[in-house]
Amino acid sequence: RLINDQIMKLNKSQGSPLQAQVQAPSPSSGGYGNDLLDMANPLSAPPPIHVAGSGRQLLVNVSAWLTVNGMKSENMQFRMLCQQSIDNVTRKRAYKMLTTSYRELTQLAFSARMKEFALASSKASSSSQNDGSSGFEEWLRGSKRLFEDDLDAIKTLVLPNSGGSSTRLQLVGIDKIQQSIDILTERLDYTVHNSIPVPVPLSDQLRNSVIQRKDFIVNDYDKAVVDKILMVLVNSEGLTKSRVGP
Repeated sequence: RLINDQIMKLNKSQGSPLQAQVQAPSPSSGGYGNDLLDMANPLSAPPPIHVAGSGRQLLVNVSAWLTVNGMKSENMQFRMLCQQSIDNVTRKRAYKMLTTSYRELTQLAFSARMKEFALASSKASSSSQNDGSSGFEEWLRGSKRLFEDDLDAIKTLVLPNSGGSSTRLQLVGIDKIQQSIDILTERLDYTVHNSIPVPVPLSDQLRNSVIQRKDFIVNDYDKAVVDKILMVLVNSEGLTKSRVGP
């Protein structure tokens, strides 16, 4: 409707409908000439398009350009939504693991310092049965830069099996924690290939990603969500391939 209104306004401003004004010359008037050399060369370049006299075609080109770019944008957003939805399944599990097992990482990071406290405590008390907890507590009590209310919380982060049964954690391993961190972060790769890479469908890329993160898909609901998204994406790629071609 918008295009038709613009065409009508353009016709009124020009005083006549937009139509081809070129009349074919008649042979009787000598328009084609007396021999074949006077005829136009069919292999020559077409005459230039005058924008002022092609208002209808201009509106058609603009509307076609907007439609095609809108379709491209919708397709890109659909692919991004599929990828983000599948990644969110494993990202939620990785985030939950980090919130419950982060103390294992802090205890490992402070293990070297705990060995120093154990060595100093064993020399002072002449006892080999010391894990460094007493020396660490003395260091905490003697530090004037820490608040008294934070001492128990710091001990639960550093000392294994401290803080009672409510704060004791089940060890999952540093490798699993590192995998959780890798899932929640996006690594940047600036490697430039020396050949043109073979295009891989997005469904295959997401399927490989799911296989690599299968340890974080823990229940049937997660599997159902991933399978549903992959099925919709594969159907979309199949329709596009059947209509457009490989």
